[in-house]
Amino acid sequence: MQLRRKLETDALDEVFRRGVDALRDGLTKNLVGYGRACLQEDLEEVVRIDLAFHRLIVESADEGSLVAVWLPVISQMFLRYSRHHSLVESYDEHAAILRAIESGDRQGAKQLLREHIV
Repeated sequence: MQLRRKLETDALDEVFRRGVDALRDGLTKNLVGYGRACLQEDLEEVVRIDLAFHRLIVESADEGSLVAVWLPVISQMFLRYSRHHSLVESYDEHAAILRAIESGDRQGAKQLLREHIV
């Protein structure tokens, strides 16, 4: 878990250095489908779109080469949706990360991402 947090928050830090426009646009599109899947409680789709959200962050850091390190880490993890009363809570966490990115709050976005990865 610590390695995943480190990889993703460092990736997000790099995205802020490079510019967040492409990531912001990708995450915004991702959230539309994620919200729908969460409301419908379609767990298979939730997992797919959730992983795509995080992959977008990692890919945006260095045009994709960091994904080769991230994929083996994430593939060994159990995603803990049971910590939520509703899948919409996971959506809300993703939306908060995106809002921080949109507002240029690097530290806030990284903290929200850290807290989201449990």
